[in-house]
Amino acid sequence: MGKMLSLLLTLFSIYLSQGDKKGGLSDPVLFCDGCFALISEIQEDITNSVLNKENFSSYDLTKICDTTRLRRYKFSPPTQKRTCDAIMEKYLQNLKRHVETYLEHVDIGVDGLINDFCYQETKACSELSDIPTRKQRKEREQLKKLAEQQKQEKIKNEL
Repeated sequence: MGKMLSLLLTLFSIYLSQGDKKGGLSDPVLFCDGCFALISEIQEDITNSVLNKENFSSYDLTKICDTTRLRRYKFSPPTQKRTCDAIMEKYLQNLKRHVETYLEHVDIGVDGLINDFCYQETKACSELSDIPTRKQRKEREQLKKLAEQQKQEKIKNEL
């Protein structure tokens, strides 16, 4: 009986570790944040003229899933990379279609592309009220403002 339980626990732990390597598409928080990171990095390449209508057909979108690019988001770069790779594996053709449309109609804005791809196409963010990285950034900004207000009040009180 003890050997059977040990075997089951081993198999279960292997199953769980394999699930983690899938990149988090089954985890709505990781999926949403990974989608946001992916679209944000594409937008950065467009803004920096690395990606445009003229070079789109030869541009390799999968280069975005690099840990050096995915450091400014809520989750660790390796986690973001696994999620990004999983999104690319499952949605690359759809992503290309959305990015191509975006390049033709840049007036929809990056939020429009996030909405079209992360909320509508993949449903990555449809279960969440806010994108984790955006939420974290808002909280940090609020804390900075509060700290600045407290600093100003302290200076005022010392005068």
